[in-house]
Amino acid sequence: MKVKIDNYSLASGNLEGVSNFRINGQRQAQIGQFLRAEDVKVFNRKNLQTNVSFTVTRLHESLMIAEIFILQHDRDVPAQGLVTFIAGDEGGKQIERYLNAAMIQVSERSFIGVSTMHSYTIIGGELLIQRPV
Repeated sequence: MKVKIDNYSLASGNLEGVSNFRINGQRQAQIGQFLRAEDVKVFNRKNLQTNVSFTVTRLHESLMIAEIFILQHDRDVPAQGLVTFIAGDEGGKQIERYLNAAMIQVSERSFIGVSTMHSYTIIGGELLIQRPV
């Protein structure tokens, strides 16, 4: 899977592999407890929130490049924008899904040798099938 925010690549495939990919969505609900009613009444207040989290492992050319990357990556990642998820085979059919005006949090960073691992949480609204204009 490939993931990008606007034109910045969070995971480009190749030497940047996505793992532990999870999607969690919820709508706001209002519970009505009416006098002498048999059951509660649940109202959908919409306000859909989608949380996507995943880890990206990157292989760097040297230990120094890996160390520099881990120290400044959080500063380089855009905080908010259009997030595009691209699924499919290289050279084959691919599909794209979008979170518009989503916010990105780089929640955890680590490295082992020339490999860096970054965990991301993306918070947005509805996961869209068509690219927003």
